[in-house]
Amino acid sequence: MVDTLRLSDTLQKTGMEREQAEGFARALDKEFGEHVAMRSDLDAGFQAVRSEMALMRSELERRIESLRSDLRALNAKFNFGFGLLVAFLSVLVGIGLLNLNKPSMAPPAAPQVSVSGPATLAPVPPTVP
Repeated sequence: MVDTLRLSDTLQKTGMEREQAEGFARALDKEFGEHVAMRSDLDAGFQAVRSEMALMRSELERRIESLRSDLRALNAKFNFGFGLLVAFLSVLVGIGLLNLNKPSMAPPAAPQVSVSGPATLAPVPPTVP
């Protein structure tokens, strides 16, 4: 706030008329009062921002903890499912439905024929109509 009395007195000492000095001081006080932030205004604003930031931080920490909890639950489900899969495969191996030692399921190779000596064709008997 502007000390209007002191400003008016100072202006009068410089030669300004009393009415003009008081009018100028009041106008200046009004403008400063409406448009200039005081230290107390700034302190209140900063305090409001700090309070809002504290609320946001609390909410963020709550959400992070919720996500961590969800991740722990998903990890437990994954580990359980993976354990079930290993157990199921072990049962299949145990009862012989799944043999991990067999080679791949490629088609069997054609039998090898060995010929010793010249090949001869046997005569074909005639067919009767």
